[in-house]
Amino acid sequence: MQIEKQTVAAIAAKRILVVDDEAVMAEAIRAILRAEGHEVEAVGDGQTALTKFEADRHDLVITDFRMAKMDGLELARAIRALSAAQRIIVITGDVGSIPGSQAESRDFNVLLAKPFSGAKLHEAVASLWQYGERDQQQPSLREAIGPSGAFSDAVPGLGG
Repeated sequence: MQIEKQTVAAIAAKRILVVDDEAVMAEAIRAILRAEGHEVEAVGDGQTALTKFEADRHDLVITDFRMAKMDGLELARAIRALSAAQRIIVITGDVGSIPGSQAESRDFNVLLAKPFSGAKLHEAVASLWQYGERDQQQPSLREAIGPSGAFSDAVPGLGG
């Protein structure tokens, strides 16, 4: 998928909430998105993320699928109950473990498979503004994006 220059400009300076119980992954995603000019906040669990979202809405939520306390799908559902049009990306290291009904869920916009490169992360984020609200998604966005290169290649010193 090729993202047009005007779309990239349109997504500049978005407020993004990253949720991952693996601190290294959360920080890597945060670093990539900050380098693109976004304001990024990272938290380590779904319950904290929901509290942050309730207090201060974000343009985008990126959440890991498997987490203790509240998994990514539960978080996505809770956020969508507060804001039906909220843009949400779910990331996972094991796309095959997500049952088909959940993978086709309307509770999130994009399912991003780990490992992924910084370019794939950018593509997933940009796609949400290229195609507008979740009800106007292109069919390809419902499919898992990735893997297309080691995530560690995108962040120096992250190790594979």
